[in-house]
Formats: sequence, C-alpha cells, structure tokens
Amino acid sequence: MESYLKQQQLCDVILIVGNRKIPAHRLVLSSVSDYFAAMFTSDVCEAKQEEIKMEGIDPNALWDLVQFAYTGCLELKEDTIENLLAAACLLQLPQVVEVCCHFLMKLLHPSNCLGIRAFADAQGCIELMKVAHSYTMILADLENHALFKNDLECQKLILEAMKYHLLPERRTLMQSPRTKPRKSTVGTLYAVGGMDNNKGI
Repeated sequence: MESYLKQQQLCDVILIVGNRKIPAHRLVLSSVSDYFAAMFTSDVCEAKQEEIKMEGIDPNALWDLVQFAYTGCLELKEDTIENLLAAACLLQLPQVVEVCCHFLMKLLHPSNCLGIRAFADAQGCIELMKVAHSYTMILADLENHALFKNDLECQKLILEAMKYHLLPERRTLMQSPRTKPRKSTVGTLYAVGGMDNNKGI
C-alpha cells in the first residue's frame, strides 16, 4: 500500500489542508483512524467526495499521520509534538496519542509544566494532565521551602504566581506589571569555557 501511495496509484481520496494536497487510500486511513472510519462508512457527503478539506489541523502533522497509517513509523520531535498530538486527538489515533503523551511526560520541566498541563486539558489527555498537574503541585510546594518560609514578601509573590498560573479563567482580574510579557533587551549571550592542556581553567 505504501508503494501505491508513493506512486499515487489507486488513491481514492485527497486530503486538503491549507495549500497542501495529500493523496491517500480510504481503506488505509479507516484502518488506523476511527475519525476516518466514521467519515468514510457513514452516510455523509465526505464519504463520496474525492477531495476532503481538513480544518483545524497542521499540514505537516497530517502528513506525518498519513505516513504513519502506511508505515507504522512516526518521528517525534520536541518542536512539533504538540501539533502532532492535537492532530492525533482529532483523528482519533489512540496509539499515537499515547506515545505523544509519554513523550511530553519526559519533557516536563519547571519552565513548561503549566503549559503542558493546560495543553493536555484542552486535548482531553487525562493521564498527561494528571502527571503534569502532579508535577506542578511539587513545584507549588516552594512556599514551604526553608529559603522562603520566613520571607513574607517571597510568600506573597509565590502565592500570586501560583494563582495566576493555576487559575487561567481569573487572569484578567490579576493583571499587574509582573504579568506583562518581558521583552528582550539584549541580542546575544555568549558563554565560553574550557581547560588548557594542564587542566587549568
């Protein structure tokens, strides 16, 4: 089937996303995606259309998922994982969703845990959301850290930051100079280091 796809033979559907046209076989798409299976086997207009316009999906993610349908292989990258997971959720590809979620769990870091939690919630990825939430709760325990416990000003700032990030629906009521995005004031930062032949710095 993959060779037929490469030669664009016997293709019976073209997925259109943005300016991109992706030829495929309905049977192959239906075999891996409940979304396509429902589309092609039910009494809807798309079931018979030769060209189907796909909305709300990244073109590269759709191409990767079509390739996955034929090869069973998928390359996960940090800079494209969110688009891929969103597309996999939309197209109902449970194996891909699971793999993407586990990939994101490995990427959890203090700088991204709140964003990943919000993203997981938006996509309905319950397990990923729970893991990210647990991670944020560990970080929220900062207020009990010995360095900050007796500093009332630090406690106030930590509490303010927690409320702002954990209650997104109330952010409009919590605007302050600290909630405005920071603008970069420097162009480039260079760090140089190493040792000489005698192990000196």
